[in-house]
Amino acid sequence: MGSGTGCGTVFKLIKHGSNWLYSTLYKFQGPPDGNYPAGVVIGPDGALYGTTIGGGIVNNAACSQYENGCGTVFRLRPPPTFCPTPLCPWNENLLYTFAGTPDGGNPYNGDLVSDRAGDIYGTTVYGGPYGYGTVYELAPSQGDYAESLIYNFDKDPDGFASPYSGLLMDLSGNLYGTTSFSNAQVDGTVYQLTPSQSGWTANILQSFQCISGSNPGCFPQALLFDSAGNLVLGNYDGSFDDHGTVIKLLAANDWSIDLLYTFTESQGAVENRLTMDAAGNIYGTAFICSNLYGCVFQLTPSLNGYSYSELHDFSDGADGAHPYGPVAIDAQGNLYGTAENGGNLNACRGQGDDGCGVVWEISPE
Repeated sequence: MGSGTGCGTVFKLIKHGSNWLYSTLYKFQGPPDGNYPAGVVIGPDGALYGTTIGGGIVNNAACSQYENGCGTVFRLRPPPTFCPTPLCPWNENLLYTFAGTPDGGNPYNGDLVSDRAGDIYGTTVYGGPYGYGTVYELAPSQGDYAESLIYNFDKDPDGFASPYSGLLMDLSGNLYGTTSFSNAQVDGTVYQLTPSQSGWTANILQSFQCISGSNPGCFPQALLFDSAGNLVLGNYDGSFDDHGTVIKLLAANDWSIDLLYTFTESQGAVENRLTMDAAGNIYGTAFICSNLYGCVFQLTPSLNGYSYSELHDFSDGADGAHPYGPVAIDAQGNLYGTAENGGNLNACRGQGDDGCGVVWEISPE
């Protein structure tokens, strides 16, 4: 996925011997199609589901002008007939187009979740009745999808607003996410939405403030579950020594905070969802580390807490620069991710960040 001078793409890489074969599955066209895809997930039917930050309905009174529209939810499926090459584009269906008000606008994260009935859940960072984002549900309806808002964020009175991250769903159907709104009382929250026959109830599990020396960080990033059902996440800033942290919210202890690691200045800060393997090792990326071009790191559990190691420091060359997005891990322990810059330095040149970016792999030694 990407943007730049175009509207973005969804692509596929297929391993072929020691090489990788690239193909573009879909090129977004801009309004009334989407632009700036925010991510995709594989649905239970094998199709790809995701969101575009902009495109769709151009309503600048309700949505940021930069995105050129209020955003969409889309589905991509392979061609219905046999394709003789791996380069055939996939077919797109727009499942929903946001209008900004009152239904929400600009879904900044493509981390969609679905329940057993096939309903899709996600967040928008803007729009809704109060202008500070929504949690929405898309339910299959006569071959189409119908949207309903299950929660509308409002910055007053407690600063519970601006959900830049996506959602997680537990086995009971509860939804979990984070907000990023900042005021004098709060600098982000972790929340839970609980369904009932009368609707959804919002519970703030933890709220954060950027006060040095008194809390385990602020501006929480996207969540992951560990094997015990606890929530693990990175806080971008404001920890005990003014740098980011990795924390765990303990499900069996009223979601109390367990501080796992505090980053130093040279180790960067978490800006995306972390990844955890079966042994409990935690992996992530930092956009800027001591070398200014970012790194991939590992946190290893021990009797004395977690130890930090950098698996790769990007050089702003052929290996890439400024990693962005979560880390993926396969069954052999290989790590995969993307970097915004680097690669072919003769392409996408401008403002000191040359190169159109790379997809990288790190293999265990």
